[in-house]
Amino acid sequence: MLGGCATLIIIGVIGFFVVTYFVYNKAKQAAKDAGFDTELMQKRPALAAAKAVIAMNKDLELVSSDDKKGMLTVRNKQTGEVVTISADDTNKGKLSFKQNGKDLASLEVHTDNPSLEVKSDRGSAVVGGGIKDAPPPWIPVYPGAVLGWDYAYRDKNNVPQNGSFHFLTTDDPDKIVNFYSDGLKRAGLTVTSTGIQAGGGKTGVLNAYQDSPGRQVYLGVSPQPGAGNMVSVVFSTSGS
Repeated sequence: MLGGCATLIIIGVIGFFVVTYFVYNKAKQAAKDAGFDTELMQKRPALAAAKAVIAMNKDLELVSSDDKKGMLTVRNKQTGEVVTISADDTNKGKLSFKQNGKDLASLEVHTDNPSLEVKSDRGSAVVGGGIKDAPPPWIPVYPGAVLGWDYAYRDKNNVPQNGSFHFLTTDDPDKIVNFYSDGLKRAGLTVTSTGIQAGGGKTGVLNAYQDSPGRQVYLGVSPQPGAGNMVSVVFSTSGS
């Protein structure tokens, strides 16, 4: 894929610019300064972002461009590999990446609740609001929690393998930490540390891991004035 992870880098940077455009639609001059075709940005923002990213990367060459069809052909100068990028006419925030006629990945910006989603044959990744995932089965769900996700990396079965989510609760940090400590132990993880600290607002932390399959969890509880406690969970999975 464009020499290892180059395609992922392109997708990520393109996604940043596209999300920025949709969220901050007033930054036309900044877009122009960054190399955007501002007229194309109005019609096909994702395609305009892709062209700007390619122009800024010395290792990439824009072989051909058809703005009307929404097609770009890009060559990696280091490897000679060629990737075709196409913009979906029905969705100004979607791009598809192909190599030798085969699908590599797609990028889509969801504008109703700004988020960026990248899909490939290996799984998918999503960043921003609008994520509706449930944690993997080995992470307990706190009773009554309404999860807000920061990001999630999913496997082929659409189960998050790495991610970060948070929720609010009025429960005491001791209760929250104990709930996760018990639940993670039942799932086979080793809880390496827990802690509760009082003073300036009561806080809590928890760390846990499992060697095989490789799993790690960090949990933090911090007070939110007038809203209870914010619980933040970061987890990762490796192996199977």
